[in-house]
Amino acid sequence: MASVHRMITGLADYTLADLEALENERPELGRLEVIDGALHATGESAVGNLHQLIMQRLHLLFATACPPGSIVRIDTWWMSPRGKIRPDVAVYRRGDEPADRYGAFQVAPRAILEILSDDADHDLVRKDGVYAQFGVTRRAYLDPRQRQGWWCRIDGEDHGGPTARWQLDGWPELRFRRDELLGD
Repeated sequence: MASVHRMITGLADYTLADLEALENERPELGRLEVIDGALHATGESAVGNLHQLIMQRLHLLFATACPPGSIVRIDTWWMSPRGKIRPDVAVYRRGDEPADRYGAFQVAPRAILEILSDDADHDLVRKDGVYAQFGVTRRAYLDPRQRQGWWCRIDGEDHGGPTARWQLDGWPELRFRRDELLGD
């Protein structure tokens, strides 16, 4: 089933527990995030299982390369001044963790990586705008739906070849291989 992006207004005051309960009660809504006072529900994605698999592969890649002063999280809440959002992969400084181990990060990540779903505008426009506004200068996007043309955008540059490289400050070079990540 293709994803149907929905925007539901008036829910900006929902807590993280409310959002997670709503996701459990209404799984057809898919992932929920609040941006600028509106609840965004992406619905079930045709690439849902692939999305999860890619996220796991990326977490392993990032966690293996992670230097001592950084931490890597997948699908973890960030309480931005503009809303409650969840980057697929986020890099934070060690020490930025929430006091409550189940809580949300209160500071912007150093770097994010998003895996695009059927509603790419949600990641490439809405969330990218929030990331840019709050100083997340290192941003990457993978598009598992693309079998031709660009499949990866790193720090604003599109990549269409079999391998893309990303150099984060203080990290060894990260190499994204299309066939390994996307299962080509």
